[in-house]
Amino acid sequence: MENPEKNIDWDKLLPKLEDLGSDAEPGFAEDSEEARQLRMAREVRGRLNAGAPDDQFPSEEGWQRFRENLERENASRSKVRWLYWAGAAAAAMIIAVAGVKYYQQNATPGKAPAVVAEHQPSGKVEIKSSNGTSFVLTDSSQEWQTGNGVSVSADNKGIVYSESTGTAVTMDTLVVPRGNKTRIQLADGTVVWMNADSRLIYPSAFTGAKREIQLEGEAYFDVAQDASHPFIVTADGMNVEVLGTEFNINTYSDIVYTTLAEGKVKTSAAGKSLLMQPGDQVAFDRAAGEMSRRVPDMRGVTAWKDGQIYFEDVRLEEITKTLGRDYDYQIRFEDESLRQLSFTLDMPRPATLKAVLEQISRTAGDVRFRIEDNIVYLSR
Repeated sequence: MENPEKNIDWDKLLPKLEDLGSDAEPGFAEDSEEARQLRMAREVRGRLNAGAPDDQFPSEEGWQRFRENLERENASRSKVRWLYWAGAAAAAMIIAVAGVKYYQQNATPGKAPAVVAEHQPSGKVEIKSSNGTSFVLTDSSQEWQTGNGVSVSADNKGIVYSESTGTAVTMDTLVVPRGNKTRIQLADGTVVWMNADSRLIYPSAFTGAKREIQLEGEAYFDVAQDASHPFIVTADGMNVEVLGTEFNINTYSDIVYTTLAEGKVKTSAAGKSLLMQPGDQVAFDRAAGEMSRRVPDMRGVTAWKDGQIYFEDVRLEEITKTLGRDYDYQIRFEDESLRQLSFTLDMPRPATLKAVLEQISRTAGDVRFRIEDNIVYLSR
């Protein structure tokens, strides 16, 4: 079925949304998606700016009318989309007004509202060295020596290894637990963004003919160019060899995905190899020992590295697996039918899982959640 959202000309619509007060002609066909979204945003903006009292524009009824309109327009669609476009902007404004009015009407004088603490990830990012030392990263800046002429510094922006001035090398392991992400610069200048629940094993300095490391989980690599020293990543039975490039490796499931953003890489597994071009994704099925090539949605692959949450028509079951790992929560479905609902989410990654769940609940309408300790329960 045709999805009208995909027919929206965002290049024309976004400038109009940035200047909602303008009475200029919209420049769209009256029955177009662009015209409908622009009219909706202008109407809501006009009502809010007018400072309408509760009896003229009650927040709860306004929100209900807005949702009913959306439900009618989306009745024939199989998914729900949340984007920074006119409909979402209007909803956000109404929600903000409703929240303020609700607090003003229901707050008890002299009594502060209850605050529920957000669950904190149970683990900390840690570097373990083969010489027996280990360092747990904190919010404060840290510096230490590995004992082989390599200095390491770490802060809330990531970890940086210096170039080695000695010959002794330790094998270090970067452990990134659930609910955490970090960035590390290896001794050769290669930068690696590490996703949650991942491990990277690497030398404190590269001294041989090859630069070899091992990955479990997911990471995005920006490899320092060095034609005489190939860079090789081993990830659950697949080898990825590069000279200088950017790519993503994901080993969370039974299939290892390698996605190339720039440059060229050669992937090898089970006695087979494929040369990848930018925009390619190679999937290695460990059980079957088979490799296949495909063209992925590149943003869907790299959004995590850029601080974004992005899913394009993905089942809620798969979305919650990622969210649970990213925020260190267990997620349980009290209504099994919710697993099969398809969603598209596109938003900056908020600090808390609750903010994402609230957005899903507002968008879907019939998805409810409650959080108890580190467990999220989803129901209708």
